Amino acid sequence: MKIRTRVFLVLAMIAALVAATPGVGAQEPGEESRDVRQRTLPEEFWDLEPGLKVAVEERRELNLPHDPEFVASLVGSEADVGTDKYGVVLTQEEVVDYENQRQFEAAVDDQIIPLATADADVVGLWIDHSRGGAIVLQTLESNPALEARIRAAEPADSRGIIFETVNDTREELWSAVDAVWEIKSTVTPELEVLSVAADTPANAVRIEVAPTDLALGDELSAAVQRETGVDVFSVAGERDVESACYTRDHCTAPMKAGNRLHKGSNGGSTCTQGFRVTVGTDDQIVTAGHCGFEGANSWYHQGYGVVGWENSSLYNCSTNACQDIMRIQIDNNQDSAKVIFRSAQITSIGMTPVGYSVCASLGKSATWDCGVLGDDYLTWWGYLAQKVQKGGDVNGMGIVLGDSGSPIVQGASNKQHIGMGIVSTLSGRFARMDFALNSWGISF
Repeated sequence: MKIRTRVFLVLAMIAALVAATPGVGAQEPGEESRDVRQRTLPEEFWDLEPGLKVAVEERRELNLPHDPEFVASLVGSEADVGTDKYGVVLTQEEVVDYENQRQFEAAVDDQIIPLATADADVVGLWIDHSRGGAIVLQTLESNPALEARIRAAEPADSRGIIFETVNDTREELWSAVDAVWEIKSTVTPELEVLSVAADTPANAVRIEVAPTDLALGDELSAAVQRETGVDVFSVAGERDVESACYTRDHCTAPMKAGNRLHKGSNGGSTCTQGFRVTVGTDDQIVTAGHCGFEGANSWYHQGYGVVGWENSSLYNCSTNACQDIMRIQIDNNQDSAKVIFRSAQITSIGMTPVGYSVCASLGKSATWDCGVLGDDYLTWWGYLAQKVQKGGDVNGMGIVLGDSGSPIVQGASNKQHIGMGIVSTLSGRFARMDFALNSWGISF
């Protein structure tokens, strides 16, 4: 068992007190001071109209004013200039700062992350919107030499670099996430666990349960902490819904990620085409695994006809860490590395730090929508397969039934060629492409 201590560097404490200039991520006077363990949407917002709820969640994630009445007054008004550009409710002033934040994230990708990931002492990194949109680097102990190297590479228009010491590595958190489900089966078998995340900002494992189950959630958290030695806490969450349900129906030659697909016939249930993958010399496409769980295994597109047949799924796996993704055969002359209505070719697969902007081409919604990466390692219960699924989650994305399988890419304008995942649920949970490719042993 570890002796648990948590010490934040003086530098990080000072940065929190003298946050950057107001804008996306900077805390204004009178706004709530957010504990990193309270990042999930509070229960008071759950019953909002779905579109308003998404807008409130995303503005809260960006640390912008998010009172529902105020946000409702912005939605659809002339003051909202962000929705058309980014699928995010923003005023003109907020759009300027939002774009500056994305430029900073792109610069961090190029100048900071290569240094950080090459140093074994860096065990976590994330964007903290409550502290000016700064990049936070986590280490197990203070490392002045590392800090000096990182600061020497700081972008010119930096929003801040914060160092903090934590107790656990990413691998230790991920291992504890995987342990939760087995421990639950013996300690609290009656408890419905909604999701389990490696919460990077908190450097802890977060277990989501129904509000009425918080006492059992705390009991399970304590048991997992005793067993694994990492910090574990429980929060109230909502039961999620797997989200299978004019041109996305008719654009072909080639078929692109973001097109609508229909199961069994053109009148069948709707899901969305994800990225292209390569199996040997054969091109295939992916979509959400739960889309193919029951019924016919053929998939159609209104403008093309029969797209192909289901090939391999990770959704109903034999282990306790499935993934909501499957492959569908497609004619090689119809394959494309592009996302519909976007010019960038998808050339690689990768992940961003927590807090980064991410975007998706949502098939059923017929829109390009952006959100914020909430967790890069999350497990949840797949209700159709009755199996634990693993991946990540995005906050503030307006997903509807039928958007399952939609491709998620990095959000910075010069990074949208990097694919991340495939939409799984209405709340933004997604299958990670890097995990899936590794499980299948195939290339992108």
